[in-house]
Order: sequence, then C-alpha cells, then structure tokens
Amino acid sequence: MKTSLLLTATAIAGLVNASASVFVTNLGNTSTSSDTALAFAGSSQVKVAQMFTVGVDDATLTGVTLNIGTSIPGGTFHVDLFSDASGVPGTSLTTLSGSTTPSGNSTYTPAGSVPLTNGSSYWVVAYNVSAGFSGYNVNETSDLSASTLGGWALGGVSTFSGGSWAVPDTAKHALIQITAVPEPAETAGLIGLALAGFALWRKRQD
Repeated sequence: MKTSLLLTATAIAGLVNASASVFVTNLGNTSTSSDTALAFAGSSQVKVAQMFTVGVDDATLTGVTLNIGTSIPGGTFHVDLFSDASGVPGTSLTTLSGSTTPSGNSTYTPAGSVPLTNGSSYWVVAYNVSAGFSGYNVNETSDLSASTLGGWALGGVSTFSGGSWAVPDTAKHALIQITAVPEPAETAGLIGLALAGFALWRKRQD
C-alpha cells in the first residue's frame, strides 16, 4: 500500500507540474478601442503595454495571447515580457515567440523557463519593427471584467512614444490571456499533504 501511495503521489505531482492553467483572460469581452504598435525608419516608435499582477503563488509563464488587428501592413511584430518600474514598464525580461504578422487571437510563448513572483507586477509589451511605416493594432476593451485564478489581476494600458512611457490608462484593458504553471514545490507539497491524510484515513479503516 505504501508503494502504491508513493507511485500515486509521484504520478499526480508530475501531471500537475506539467499542466498550465489560464490565470487571467478577457478574450471574450467586446473590443471597444485599440492602440497601434507603430514602426518606421527601421525601429519601434510606439509600443503598447498591458500590466498584470501575479496572485498568491509563484508561477512559470507558459503563454500570452493578444487580440491583434492590422493597422498598416508590414514589419515584424514582437511581444516581450517586461518588469515593472514604479507603475510603468521597466526592462525586458524575455522576448516571446509567435507570429510576426499576427491577426486575431495570437499566442506568444517563452523559449525557456520564465519565473513569475507572487504579488509582483509585470508588463506584456507589444511592438513592431519595420524599415517602412507600419503597425499592428492591439485591441482593447472598456469592459474591465476578467476571468482570473488565484488572485491574478490586470492593470492599466501604457504606451511608449517620444522616449517615455505614458501614465497607464486604467479605464481599459488589452484583450489578453495569460497561461502559467503553478510553482511545482508548492503544488507538490499540497498534494503530498493530501495523500498523507488519505494514507492515515486508510490505515484507520484497516
């Protein structure tokens, strides 16, 4: 019986640790506006950023989905994860991989492990790079409702132009979905406690 319980604990922990969950999404909301990630002269001139805050547990980022429309065709679209610097985007932590010519709901994923600290804020930053004049619309909503897990939350939208980030607009959110894997140690610990309780119960039944 002990061997069986140990194998069960290992199997469950492995399954949970490998499973990503949607921690925040508002993709079902109606788009009411957009900001354009604009590029010209070979560089990104206007960037669009959505803030989010991680909930009560650490996690590992697995994906970000944005709803994108084409404003001025051309260039290569990019999505980065940025740190927070006193309420505006700070520095880029990683560039996510995905379509460089997106349309509709487009998902971007990290190449490696990207840890997210509980209670900390981060920014999803969209930008376009082009030798010509081009841009992609990051679609937004004035409906601030969102489906969330574990205390995760969305913040405001900020845009970068003229060399600085604007004060975030908290009256709208980008249409976005963020998936992550809960911290393995915490999840496995909870499973271990549950299985220990189950083993004690079984012993008392014998």
